[in-house]
Amino acid sequence: MAIELYTQVALKEDLPEYGLKKGDVAMVIEHYPMPEGTEDGYSLEGFAELPPAFMQGVVQEPILQQGEVKKLINAASPGRDRSVLTLIYSTGLRASEALGIDWFDLKPLS
Repeated sequence: MAIELYTQVALKEDLPEYGLKKGDVAMVIEHYPMPEGTEDGYSLEGFAELPPAFMQGVVQEPILQQGEVKKLINAASPGRDRSVLTLIYSTGLRASEALGIDWFDLKPLS
C-alpha cells in the first residue's frame, strides 16, 4: 500500500546516527514505486536530508490524513492558532521548534 502524497508520517524507530528519534514527524512529498516484492521509496520533508532509499521500511502508517489535517486547521481560531498549525503542517516543524520561533526569525515578503 502506497502512502498518499502530503501525508504526515512518523518514525517507528530511533536513528541516533542521524539525530532522529522515534515519533519524529515528516511529510511524504515524493513516491518511488518499486517492483513487486520490494518496498516502495519515499522522499520526506521535515527530517534531516536523507536519501529516499534510506527511508524504505522506516516510516509507519500516516498519523493524520490530509483531509483530517485541513479540518483541524479550519477548526482552529483564526489568527495565531490557525497560523501556527498551518506552519507546523506545511513545514514539518516539531511543536517545540514552532514554539521557539520569534518575530525576529520572520522576514516579510516583498
